Amino acid sequence: MDPLLTALLLLSILLILTALMPWLMASTRRPRPTREELVSVLRCVRCGYEEVRKYSKGDYVGRPIGTCPRDGGQVVVKVIYVETLPQG
Repeated sequence: MDPLLTALLLLSILLILTALMPWLMASTRRPRPTREELVSVLRCVRCGYEEVRKYSKGDYVGRPIGTCPRDGGQVVVKVIYVETLPQG
């Protein structure tokens, strides 16, 4: 076999492998399963006491929830967000 033809064949194979490498690498990585949970952050308007809890239906930012366990001040919903957690 001609050495030039052998070199051309070898370079063609290397070029094809180089072009396919990102696809091969992406197909072997699997995304980790996750779950999302809606969370409400409650804060006392007087002393700043904070509590994080699972979202309750009807929660909205600024909603009065009750009284603070520390000083009896008003506790309101300060933030609502989605927390992404690993499946487990």
